[in-house]
Amino acid sequence: MRANVTIKDVAEESGVSVATVSRVLSGKSASEKAKRQVYAAIKKLHYTPNGLARSLRSKQNRVVAVLVSDVRNPYFGLLAHGLQTSLAEAGYAMIIGNASENFEQQEQFLYQALEHRVDGMILVIQSRHSSALKQVQRAGVPVVFVDRTMEGYEVPTVDSDAYPGIRDALIHLQGLGHKRIGMVLGPEHTSTAQQRLRVFLEIGAELGLETVVNPKSDGEQHSVALMQELLEANVSAAIIAYTPRLWPILSYLGKQGIHVPQELSIIGYDDLPIMEHLNPPLTTINQDIEEMSSLAVQELQKLIAGEEAQSLHLPTSLILRKSTARAK
Repeated sequence: MRANVTIKDVAEESGVSVATVSRVLSGKSASEKAKRQVYAAIKKLHYTPNGLARSLRSKQNRVVAVLVSDVRNPYFGLLAHGLQTSLAEAGYAMIIGNASENFEQQEQFLYQALEHRVDGMILVIQSRHSSALKQVQRAGVPVVFVDRTMEGYEVPTVDSDAYPGIRDALIHLQGLGHKRIGMVLGPEHTSTAQQRLRVFLEIGAELGLETVVNPKSDGEQHSVALMQELLEANVSAAIIAYTPRLWPILSYLGKQGIHVPQELSIIGYDDLPIMEHLNPPLTTINQDIEEMSSLAVQELQKLIAGEEAQSLHLPTSLILRKSTARAK
């Protein structure tokens, strides 16, 4: 590894101009080929934008970078709002990035956040190795994961424990006579999808239920196909464990004349304000977004102050409404 790596070194290694490297790092227009070359050079050379180092942390700018995975998901909109509110109360401004469930967009935002010399970062992280995150850690920038975690990184995490909410949902459905229950998950690479799947299968087995799930399809365009698979498997109830999949599924069921809950009981995930206004009002597994936001900022403040932070796991809960009924 070279010492004092500069943007010129990155340009030489990647075979592009200094101006192109600068455009890539600032998020301006650049070809996909140039982006790949620049990020590969950054990873190889361990380059940190602006030469940011631990010594810079002594001067605070009162700015925190926040990355969410997809603002199209109302849950993450509420999470971003909660984080902004808590940060403002603590005297910090917020720079927000949206990864759109895209790993390369995440990496670009992290490099850009380094350029802004933020005091810390709160990240809904993509669950795969991140060279950009390694650079953030080398620079000594305090980081807290929120909602999602990732193995291999010693980063405090504030997230939800899926166990109590899914347990209560399955017990509730079993009490209504449902024996064959399906689950629709979100992107399979995320820690949240993996945890919800594991809990669903474990509790289902403990209760003697038949559980049906297909975690392999990513992308919102697959939502209806996943629901069709569950219907073909003759489930009488389903937990939609990723809110962006809920809307196309409910639309599909309506077009097919499949009535909720008379013909199919549905439980959603994340108790958004709209859930109680649906027809029928939706039973949901709730995560405490406000508390999660507050605690994530609390733990980040500890790191900024040079104190030890901890990981915190908030229990989920079941909110009963009208979208479940006795199995026929």
